[in-house]
Amino acid sequence: MILKLWQYRGFIAHSVLQEFRGRYAGSALGMSWVIINPFVQILVYTLVFSHVMRSRMPGQADDVLGYSIYLCAGLIPWTCFAEIVSRSTNMFIEYGNLIKKSAFPRVCLPAIVLVSSLINFAMLMGIFMLFMLIVGRLSWSAFFLSIPVSLLLILPAVGLGLFLGTLNVFFRDVNQVQAILLQFWFWLTPIVWPVAVIPADLRHWLALNPLEPMVAAMHSLFLGTGSLDPMGIFRGLLFSMFTLWLGYAMFRSKAAEFADEL
Repeated sequence: MILKLWQYRGFIAHSVLQEFRGRYAGSALGMSWVIINPFVQILVYTLVFSHVMRSRMPGQADDVLGYSIYLCAGLIPWTCFAEIVSRSTNMFIEYGNLIKKSAFPRVCLPAIVLVSSLINFAMLMGIFMLFMLIVGRLSWSAFFLSIPVSLLLILPAVGLGLFLGTLNVFFRDVNQVQAILLQFWFWLTPIVWPVAVIPADLRHWLALNPLEPMVAAMHSLFLGTGSLDPMGIFRGLLFSMFTLWLGYAMFRSKAAEFADEL
């Protein structure tokens, strides 16, 4: 699989570039919107939650920017996770005409979605890092450690996307179901709300959420509120490996039938 992706790297890069060009075709600022959009998003989070709603982290009433940093640290990687899953679920149907051509490398489609989503993620994180640098809250160790932690959020998205995308070729309701599930998953993950708001006797239920350790790690890194949970990170690694295996196994077993279904 890796060799085939390397063989078609030019096609993948061209497809990603065409996708970005098509997204902003006809606009006066063109691909500048790739930077403008994440910049405005970070700015809105900061202004709305820090100054308009005056949101504060529990026990940190004097930290004006604490909640904005908390929100961005969890929301940015989640946005990448959700984008990969949601786009991958529909990718085989979206490129149905190409899949019907026997020479088309189907394994390239997940790579196109992944690279495109990673570019968006890198832009958002870049703007977030710039914001942290401006307000004097940037820790370079936190930045470098956030890369492998983010990877543990992105890898399961690829696996889940492959699994759901394959299922969606045969059962078109899957695309609608995954949108609902992602909404529930988002609100069941401590991204908008701090863990401290949950009663202590109920917090053990968070262990059932495989993304919670990585989101908590991102919060801890950028807020400097504690050390990383090694067992939680290990659970995240196991979840990543399992979803990648599951997604690829499903894809390999059913890819030959795509053309007939599409």
